[in-house]
Amino acid sequence: MNWPTVIVDDFFENPDDILKEAKKQKYNKGTKYPGYRSGPLHVSNHNLFNYINKKVLAILYPNNHNTLSYESSVEFCKVPNNMPSDGWVHHDHSQITFIIYLNKDIDIGTSIFKRSKPGVTDIHYEKKQSYFLRPSLDVTKQRQENNDQFIETASIKGIYNRLIMFDCKQFHTAHINNTDFERYTLLGFMHKIWDQNTMLSYPIPESKRI
Repeated sequence: MNWPTVIVDDFFENPDDILKEAKKQKYNKGTKYPGYRSGPLHVSNHNLFNYINKKVLAILYPNNHNTLSYESSVEFCKVPNNMPSDGWVHHDHSQITFIIYLNKDIDIGTSIFKRSKPGVTDIHYEKKQSYFLRPSLDVTKQRQENNDQFIETASIKGIYNRLIMFDCKQFHTAHINNTDFERYTLLGFMHKIWDQNTMLSYPIPESKRI
């Protein structure tokens, strides 16, 4: 993997304000992910969007984060409990994934996985998407067949105000929420990072991912 897995506790100085922001968002049902997501944060609260991204960049580049430019997307997520499509091992399509957990009552987190053998990737994608359109569809069997291809290497609790960031190509999944509460998170994808002074791209060549 090109980017390290990093955990930062007490990420926000004012997490209660961030949670309030999450709860006042208008959420839309997705067709590619479990639960609901807000609109893009750069539209609804551009100052907060910039603040979050700069704090994330400061973890990786503490000495020059203020000189960096970036391209990212950030959204709030709300996932009901006991969703059959949750807990599905997959990878994302960007450079860095970062998640900030926003629940005080539960610690539903994230697990990191590796392939059980070379060339393995997530399967039954179409079946999972069908579930998002038809929530009555049971995808438990397909999820298990998909997950059986991977080996868990780390299990990270979703502690309130904890940030986890990792390489987008790292296989991972959210833990299944079998509590009585909705799960709130802030989800971000860092697509590009570059130095605005030299215009040199920071990401390591994509060929290393293959």
